[in-house]
Amino acid sequence: MKPVVATIAVLLLFTTTAEAKCQTHKCWHRVHINRVENSVEKKIDRITPYRCFGGRWAVPCSIIGTESKGSWTALNLKSSGIACWFRACGPYQFLGKEKRVPWPVIVASAYQTLKNKLAHHREARFLWGQQTAGIACHWCY
Repeated sequence: MKPVVATIAVLLLFTTTAEAKCQTHKCWHRVHINRVENSVEKKIDRITPYRCFGGRWAVPCSIIGTESKGSWTALNLKSSGIACWFRACGPYQFLGKEKRVPWPVIVASAYQTLKNKLAHHREARFLWGQQTAGIACHWCY
């Protein structure tokens, strides 16, 4: 095989030229993490149709504005107790004691943070679906 044809064949196997140049475990690990993070970001994009406050959300912007203004570290100061356990926290103001969503959301690992955000968006989407169907009222004002 000619060198040019071989190079093109190798490049076709990979999605980017950076991946084609990877020759170390560390490089391939970065490529893998990048792919996994992109996969989680795509899942978040699919379930978050509302855009406001610098992010994407699973419930309308009016609710996000009332609850947290889009902050992942928002803490409801009107209630007492251990933060994010007996108090509502995060953009959707979930209670941590329910154990439906992970706390804290923002952690050292970018991948784990994305997974935590995805869990919050999924739970909010589920609750919003119940509300729009008339089954329950989670964000009624």
